[in-house]
Amino acid sequence: GDPACECTVWSLKPGTAYMFTVCAQNESGWGPWVFLPAYGLTKSAPPNEPEEVVVVSTTVDTAVLRWKKPYGNGSEVVGYEVLFEDDQRKMCSRIYNPPEKSTDATVNFTLTHLHAGSMIAEIQVR
Repeated sequence: GDPACECTVWSLKPGTAYMFTVCAQNESGWGPWVFLPAYGLTKSAPPNEPEEVVVVSTTVDTAVLRWKKPYGNGSEVVGYEVLFEDDQRKMCSRIYNPPEKSTDATVNFTLTHLHAGSMIAEIQVR
């Protein structure tokens, strides 16, 4: 028989199921499509970055943050790292693991034990 043919399909989304089917062409035209298609699931990728990170409220030693939950790219988002820099240019980090299987479109997180009266200069969420 003829050697096996191979085709690479580009620009697929991570963590997505796809159905593939094939038909052949010769000088007489196109043949029928494969009766039983092939199915494949692409591997997941790291999530997109959170969007619209805002400080919702503050107290003497806390700050409540909110951001839009990012697209997980084929896998559930299971945690976040919040980096922030205080007014003395000291970089700090907090890990946040939201409740399992949260369906909320936004995430709320409270930074605690901040230095009273300190100003948060920069916030990053990843």
